[in-house]
This record gives sequence, structure tokens and C-alpha cells, in this order.
Amino acid sequence: MTFAVLGPLEVLDSDGHPVDVPGRQERVLLALLLTAPGRVFAVSEIAAGLWAGEPPSRADKTVQSYVSRLRRALPGGDTLVLTRRPGYVLAVDPAWVDAERFRASVSAGRRELSGGQAASAADHLRAALALW
Repeated sequence: MTFAVLGPLEVLDSDGHPVDVPGRQERVLLALLLTAPGRVFAVSEIAAGLWAGEPPSRADKTVQSYVSRLRRALPGGDTLVLTRRPGYVLAVDPAWVDAERFRASVSAGRRELSGGQAASAADHLRAALALW
């Protein structure tokens, strides 16, 4: 599975077919979790992201509902969106996320450039730009 966040949010299954993630809030939730794959986001952080800092009463129950819908939308969602105190984590390999691959390529390019390897640095930086 791959996740694209550098541009419109896009999810592709392991065969490269698009996965429909219905619901605006579910897509926002997924995008938020993709900002740091493997990091636990507290329900309060998720609520702040979903409602621009002004969550409704019972936001915790609403977040729980969005998580449930997101799990149903993603292939293997029960093993990807996990409940971890004090909230939820997206348990995906960072290499599945274009933004994480971008960061890794830029970092590698910078290391190569500081080591005097301009051609190799350029390759890494071109690969990073290609993700956009």
C-alpha cells in the first residue's frame, strides 16, 4: 500500500489500485496520521486537527466513529489504524508515504553534498522533487 500526501491525498492498494476513503473528516484524519507514521496521536490532538481547535462536545466519540470508518475503508485497516493510549497510531512503514520518502531523499542528498558527492546528491534531490 502507498499513501500520497504531496498533493491531493491518494491511497493505492498493494496492486496499485486507488482506494476510496469516503468522508471528508476520515480523509483529514488519515492525512493527520500520515504526518508522522508510527506516532501515537492523542484523541485531543486529532480533535484539534479535525475541528481547527474547536472540537464539539463528545469529540472523543466522534473521533472513534471516524477511526472506525477509516479502518473499514483501508484494506487491512484493523491492522493499520491501531488504538494506543492516549489515542491512535497509523502503523505503516514510512516508506509507504511519499512525504517520508521525500524527507529521506532530501536528507540523503544533503549528506552526499556535504561529503562532496555532488552527482550523487543531485540524484537524491531529483528523486525527492519527482515525488511532488
